[in-house]
Amino acid sequence: MSLAFTVAALVAAQAPAPPAFRAALVVGVNEAFDDSQAALRYADDDAARYAELLGPQVEHLELLTVLDPESQELFPQAAKQARLPDAAGLDQALERLKALADGARALGRRTELYFVYVGHGRVRGGEGEVRLLGGALSRSRLTTAVLEDRHFDRKHLMVDACSAYLLVNARGESDEEVDAAFERFLEGQTLDRFPDVGAVLATSGAGPTHEWSRYQGGVFSHELRSALTGAADADDDGKVAYGEVEAFLASANLQVPALKGRPKVFVRAPRIEQAAALVELDQDLPALELPAELAGHYVLEDARGLRYAELHKEAGFVMALRLQPERAYALLTSDGDELLRIPAPSGVTKLRLPLEPVPARGWDRGGVALPGEVKDAPPGAFDAPYGPRFMAGFWARLRAESAAQGELTVVTPQRSYARPVLGYVALGVGGVAAGLAAWQASVASSRYDAYLVTYSASEKRQLEGEVKDARLRAGSLGAAAGVAVATGVSLLLWEWLSSTEQ
Repeated sequence: MSLAFTVAALVAAQAPAPPAFRAALVVGVNEAFDDSQAALRYADDDAARYAELLGPQVEHLELLTVLDPESQELFPQAAKQARLPDAAGLDQALERLKALADGARALGRRTELYFVYVGHGRVRGGEGEVRLLGGALSRSRLTTAVLEDRHFDRKHLMVDACSAYLLVNARGESDEEVDAAFERFLEGQTLDRFPDVGAVLATSGAGPTHEWSRYQGGVFSHELRSALTGAADADDDGKVAYGEVEAFLASANLQVPALKGRPKVFVRAPRIEQAAALVELDQDLPALELPAELAGHYVLEDARGLRYAELHKEAGFVMALRLQPERAYALLTSDGDELLRIPAPSGVTKLRLPLEPVPARGWDRGGVALPGEVKDAPPGAFDAPYGPRFMAGFWARLRAESAAQGELTVVTPQRSYARPVLGYVALGVGGVAAGLAAWQASVASSRYDAYLVTYSASEKRQLEGEVKDARLRAGSLGAAAGVAVATGVSLLLWEWLSSTEQ
């Protein structure tokens, strides 16, 4: 019986864990703190687009923003979903999310929270704060309400400063002072205290380009959303890791001059799980697959005329971009020529070479007038190609810098030997069980032979019982042997496939 329990425990250990419960809270506020700051134009649009992108990846999403009339035409679903981005709305949204997380935890599920903020920030009374409608969210309140919360096993913080002052900057400081304050805030005061929190954050100094009307949003938010569609997934494993996001953002901004709006970007995976993915791409969503031979700067535009994703792909790896099924798309060159139109995305659309660019045909935007093209495009954005080669060079440089400083900031995942060890143990258990099953079958056969030649009724009854017991044990041990051997073979095959993929 103990052997059967051992086999059952092995099988249970390999049973798939229940899916993680993921939720998102997205906040976008155009409103400025005072007359010294210009109101943002696209924080509401950015919030709506984050909600569209993250919606299929999470089970519950809260959107806090006030969309202007034009944006309500572009994002009608977001307009229905949106709640007020004030202090009360934020508290209520967090309470709803925490209650859902408690229910998921009760079912043994892992819980994760995405907290996304787009808007203004500043320093007041020595403490950073970001704008809410008619109020503010201070750093201490963010810490208490989100970072210290224990309803979620992992928290992913994504913040776009947009107009320079997020949490660390006071008006009148130089770019150098902003960057120094930003790093002090991140390194010393907040994230080191919360190893379950990962962050992708950006701020900028006084550079002129933070929003661009052609993006209909913040430059950094456009780059980050592009990464999260799968453009940053350099190893094509269906996950966008923090390290891939950091390298993708570095490549997107590599050629942008510092004085022309290049954002100061900070990326850190949760310290407790360095290999954690920022997002696991929904494999049920339709995808556009860009072949390994393809290289260059491309834009994926949706039927509203909005840039859904932008990338500069290296040759030599396959890139799969996840799409929203209810919307049409067109793949364009960086010069605006159309390469492919996807009227109704489903399954995997594979881009075929060679390409034949044609002038972009434009979209029927249903009467929505988009702002005209402007001349403040971020110079150099997406000029550097991204892919496995860029990532290798990027991380080699970070390792060298860390070694020079006597620090270790890059953790290389170590190979786990759990699968092969369990696999061989399962095969061993299966072999022992098979041997015991054969022995019990032999016992049953010998008892049956004795049963046939005896004439004593009492002996017949005894032998009949022994035959039944031996056959039952033989059958149980044989079934256990089959399960154990199948488990061992599966584990070893899994390990072999994983090693060949690496």
